[in-house]
Amino acid sequence: MATSSQGCFETPPILQLSQELIDEIIDDTVTPTKKDLMSLSLVCRAFRPRCEKHIFTSIRFSNFTVGWGTTATDRAKRILKFLDILSRKPYIAGHVQELHLDVWGYDQEWIVEPGFLKIMDFIRQSEDGPPLKRFELDGITGARGQKIANPRRFAKSFCAPFITPFLSSLCIKDLDDVPLTLVADCANLKSLDIARTTFGGLDLVDNTNTPRSYPQINALHFNECTQAMDTLLQREVPGSCPILNFSKLKIIKTKSNWMDNMKSLKALLQVSSESLEDLYLKLDTRGPPCECSVTLDMRTI
Repeated sequence: MATSSQGCFETPPILQLSQELIDEIIDDTVTPTKKDLMSLSLVCRAFRPRCEKHIFTSIRFSNFTVGWGTTATDRAKRILKFLDILSRKPYIAGHVQELHLDVWGYDQEWIVEPGFLKIMDFIRQSEDGPPLKRFELDGITGARGQKIANPRRFAKSFCAPFITPFLSSLCIKDLDDVPLTLVADCANLKSLDIARTTFGGLDLVDNTNTPRSYPQINALHFNECTQAMDTLLQREVPGSCPILNFSKLKIIKTKSNWMDNMKSLKALLQVSSESLEDLYLKLDTRGPPCECSVTLDMRTI
């Protein structure tokens, strides 16, 4: 019969460490791929909590993949699988800090259907408080004319209860007629990234005529979105205040070879002249041999 002196019942050295130290080791060795994290979580029970935290920090749902392989059935199965995980382990919802939605065409009803909204409700009601900090909404790069199929329902059923009350960072790319409330109602919004995007007129009159405190942006990255910037700066309505508060803007990033970017940049520099710290101008030559960027520290100018 084996005895502890023979080492059969000795605790493995890794398990002699505190859980806090094990967590730090995983943090320092974590790899970018979720596949590796899932494998690591199966090595030892003590590894699982920290691996789960990294695995579920960022989640993505899509109605397309490379090769156009995702079908509505595939997506429905993935939604049900994640719902099952959250039902068995509600604490997982507290790990979700970033949500990425890829939308294309008119197959978008799943975003406002009960299954997906139940996932969002788990996240909103997590014990640690609503953890969602960043939301990315993407169309297909290069495919112009992509729209939110039902912007009013999207704003009312999805954005208002689950997105706008909590976000500090928002990214919108390659979409038209995005509900303006997605930006204007994010009271905690600090970072905004928009490219090849336009905003719809949903509730625009209320936003411009009703006294309110607009989100105060600290970092802005914009490119090829003239209409969107005109809307946010309210340049098409003389005498109106911007939809967002840019007076405390610290960081601006844009491409210098897009002329309309420079028009928006001029307006932003006037608004944020006393607060701006870093200006990133990227010169994209659209091909070889080079791409260069210039960073200006406005505090030294």
